[in-house]
Amino acid sequence: MAETDRAVTSSGAAAPGTRRVRVLVDADVSMPAAVAERLRIVVAPADAPLMEERQNIPRLLLEWSALPEVGVVVDQARQVAGGGEDVLYISGDAHGHPMEAEVAAREAVEAAGGRFAHMAAPGVLMAAGWPAALAAEAAEAGAALDQVVERASKATGRLIALIEHPEMAGRETPGNPDTTNQILTYITHEGFSLISMPHRRDEGLRGLRDGFAEAVAGASGVRVAVHHAGVRPAAEAMATWIERHVQPAEIHVATITRHAATRWGPGFVGIAWTADDSDAR
Repeated sequence: MAETDRAVTSSGAAAPGTRRVRVLVDADVSMPAAVAERLRIVVAPADAPLMEERQNIPRLLLEWSALPEVGVVVDQARQVAGGGEDVLYISGDAHGHPMEAEVAAREAVEAAGGRFAHMAAPGVLMAAGWPAALAAEAAEAGAALDQVVERASKATGRLIALIEHPEMAGRETPGNPDTTNQILTYITHEGFSLISMPHRRDEGLRGLRDGFAEAVAGASGVRVAVHHAGVRPAAEAMATWIERHVQPAEIHVATITRHAATRWGPGFVGIAWTADDSDAR
């Protein structure tokens, strides 16, 4: 039986004639290229500019409301369906999600004879991307669309980050010497869960690494993406520490898109992860 015709039924047996599944994600998930390539994940748009170097906020403000065009998502979904595959579209934070993209993409996929499913992941960056990766692994193993959707819905990702407030960078609010331009926080699609407000960046980075290590203590199969916005040396150093002290099953350093950086800011460092027992964490 050809690989393109394999799928896994609920009993685990291969079902002939069932289309394979491709996972499609928004670029603002900032999926590591190695993960996307290995699992054939489609990123829309594929060529979104990345925040490789720190830049000031006035330039980024120009991109604040510049959502990817719906047509980019639709065209890539159509191409996948035209190639004989079904599509699971996983979108993360609404900040990077083209409005009505899932409706237009569904119409395009179904018109091409494919099946379509959409899931709004409850996370941002790779906290949404790891469920997409786990779903894509199921798809690559031959699961049909329903099983791929189920795998994605059961997977979870978390994100802890050090965020700077760029508009306050390098100065304190007059008359309030306790004000800091940084926060250490968990981030979900609903907002922040504040941990602390460090006054020095080195303190914030230590808190970030220690907070992550505490969160995954005892977990197995930890997969990690260390995100950054124009501060690769800090992200690389964080990844090295995690490799040595946490020994994850998988780790990547991933630059976030410029569009994502309009929300999270230059200097952003975040750790997004999932684990085998992530449902309980």
